[in-house]
Amino acid sequence: MTAPYHLDPDQVAQIVNATQTAIGDMTTVGSSVDASAADIAVANLSDSGRLTQSGLLDWRGDFNTIIAAIQGLNDDVQNSSIVSQATSDEGTQAAQAAN
Repeated sequence: MTAPYHLDPDQVAQIVNATQTAIGDMTTVGSSVDASAADIAVANLSDSGRLTQSGLLDWRGDFNTIIAAIQGLNDDVQNSSIVSQATSDEGTQAAQAAN
């Protein structure tokens, strides 16, 4: 059975898994940025330090929004694939029963 976008279920699973791995890697990078922001705040108590920390905190908020959106897309693809496979299985069973 070919899933939407002419991908078979194994290809969809590979994409979902690769995306999940990328989200994990991106989260690791986000944690490093958080640590850097904290270090900047401690090391640089000037206006420039506060501005830099503020910019990094803004970045983190945007980053969290992006991660949530990617995770949502990944979940949607996974759910769509499950529905597509179930529909295909039901159609196959109905066709076999009709014969």
